[in-house]
Formats: sequence, C-alpha cells, structure tokens
Amino acid sequence: MNITEKSNLTIWEQTDRIKIRFDARPTLAAGGHPVGEVLGLIGSLKAGEVMEFTTPFLPEPLIVKVKDAGLEVFTREVDGLFVSYFVK
Repeated sequence: MNITEKSNLTIWEQTDRIKIRFDARPTLAAGGHPVGEVLGLIGSLKAGEVMEFTTPFLPEPLIVKVKDAGLEVFTREVDGLFVSYFVK
C-alpha cells in the first residue's frame, strides 16, 4: 500500500492506529462483563489511536458509554461477530 492509498482509508481501517485489540468472547463466556475494563483501556488511548473490540452481539450500551466519553465509534459485522472501533 502506498501513502496515497493509506490516506484514503478511514481511521479504523488503518491497522497501525489500532493500539488495543480486545476480544470480549472469553470474558463473556465466563459470565463476566468487560465494560469497566474497556472504559479503563480507552482512557489509555492517545489522540488518533484506536481500540478494536470484538463481541458476538452489538454492544449498544457500551457504545453509548464510549461515545459519552468523547470517542468516535464505528461497528461492523464480520462473520457473525461485531467488531467495534473506538477512536480517541
């Protein structure tokens, strides 16, 4: 990929900006709730950095909390999983 192609990508498609990847499936399968951990992790992001968050369902309540914290959110469904990108 050259510089021009990279500049045409959305911020969440620029994998070099993804600083944290969190797959919530193991936590959820164990009966846990990752909200507190996610909110702590997004607090460690610097401006322009992205956290990728994977769940088996659309995490609407968490998305609201992340947006309320001032981050941009984009979610897409990939092979039955929901991959959300939290951008600071």
